[in-house]
Amino acid sequence: DKAEQAVVIGVERKKGDKVLPFTYLRVEKINAELKSGSLLFDETGKAVAFYYTDHDEQNTQGYAIRVEAVERAHADYVKNITLSRAWAGLIVSSTGTVPEIVSVRPDSPASQAGIKIGDILIQVGEHKVYSYLEAVNAFYYLIPGVEQNFTVLRGGEEETFAVTPLSRDSL
Repeated sequence: DKAEQAVVIGVERKKGDKVLPFTYLRVEKINAELKSGSLLFDETGKAVAFYYTDHDEQNTQGYAIRVEAVERAHADYVKNITLSRAWAGLIVSSTGTVPEIVSVRPDSPASQAGIKIGDILIQVGEHKVYSYLEAVNAFYYLIPGVEQNFTVLRGGEEETFAVTPLSRDSL
C-alpha cells in the first residue's frame, strides 16, 4: 500500500556534536501503524526512504533512511564483500562558511586527481555540496575503487576531477 504514511519535516546531519555519516530524514507519521523497515514513497510512487525508528514518546515522529544510502551500502557489499568507508585524502574546513579544502594528503586519490588546498568543493558525484555537513554526507556515498567526479571552484572557475577513492581499511 503506497498510501501516505509520513511527511518529511527536516533532516538530521548531526547528533549532538557528532556528524552523522549520512543524512537522516526527520518525518512526521501520518499512519500511526508505520513500523521500522516500512518503505516510504514520494508523490510519484517512487520509494525514497525506509522508516527507521520512532523519535518521540507519542510515536508521532521518527527517522527514515534514504533509499540511496541503502543502495550505496548494497553496491559496496556487492563490489567488496564488505561495507567500508572510502578515503579520498582530503579534508574540508568544518568552521568556514563554504566547504573549502584545507588539506590534501600527498599521493592520495584527491592529490593524484589534481585537487588542491584552497579549492572549494561544490559537488561529489551526484551530491551538491554547500557546507561541511553536506560534504560529510556526500563522502558517505563514495565506494572504494569506484571513480567519482569531484567538482571544485578554483579561481572562480569550476573544474571537475575524476577521483577513485581507496578503502579506509587498506590504509
